[in-house]
Amino acid sequence: MSSFDAGRRDWRMGAGPQQILATGLLEVLAADGVDTRSIEIEARDALPSELSRGFAVQREIADATADALSEGRLPILLSGDCNSSLGVVAGAQRNGASPAFVWCDAHADFHTPETDRFGSLDCQGLAMLTGRAWEGLVRETGLRPIPDSHVALVGARAVDPEEEVALTASGITRLAVAEVANERKRDNILGGLMASGATSVHLHVDADVLDSGIAPANDYAEPGGLQLEELLGLFVETISRLPLGSLSIASYDPRLDADRALARALVDVIRRVVRFGDDAGAS
Repeated sequence: MSSFDAGRRDWRMGAGPQQILATGLLEVLAADGVDTRSIEIEARDALPSELSRGFAVQREIADATADALSEGRLPILLSGDCNSSLGVVAGAQRNGASPAFVWCDAHADFHTPETDRFGSLDCQGLAMLTGRAWEGLVRETGLRPIPDSHVALVGARAVDPEEEVALTASGITRLAVAEVANERKRDNILGGLMASGATSVHLHVDADVLDSGIAPANDYAEPGGLQLEELLGLFVETISRLPLGSLSIASYDPRLDADRALARALVDVIRRVVRFGDDAGAS
């Protein structure tokens, strides 16, 4: 669990992981017979800045992920921001995996420092993952940038012009909200991930990929997102083709979820993905 948002602990989306736990995540998993262990990421020895803390968080997550995988556990990251998920990939690579990455987000997170007008690491997560931003600092986390062919961007509907240009020039595949229900489109995307040489898949959920009718996930939520069952249906199909390696849930701000409807939905996502992974592994 990483409770940081833009380098600040327990602020805005940084309060999301603790709220997801308070909504009963561990109890729900225990009821399913899942043995869990919770670890709090501390960003030890980091300077008080987003840049320093952001990469310190990634390094600690990489260590925790590698440890979990070496013990035969499924790493599940709850985090305030999306770029923390790079640490999960770094830990998986250290363990010998070459994961595909299904990035589900209302935004592309494909800016670089040169194009990002907000100056936010969380606008650059996918660019960092694929070797386009902060190469030196990313290398220090242990992450080897993953090939574009290993990545599918799902549900992005707020893409800045500079990101659109870069995405079009990339080899990253995209699945729009309206295309998730299209069997041929899904098959093309998932077939490409299987053919890429990936050995497992990391599923990443920025909470704002879901429709804001459930509850706005954060201050950047966009209308017209995925319904819960659409997301889960995509995950079932993905896990049926590639082994589930890890899962991350990010960018949930409990201030905007008064009745905790979205928190309950995210708990349900985690519970059902764990079940899907167990079922697929047993078959």
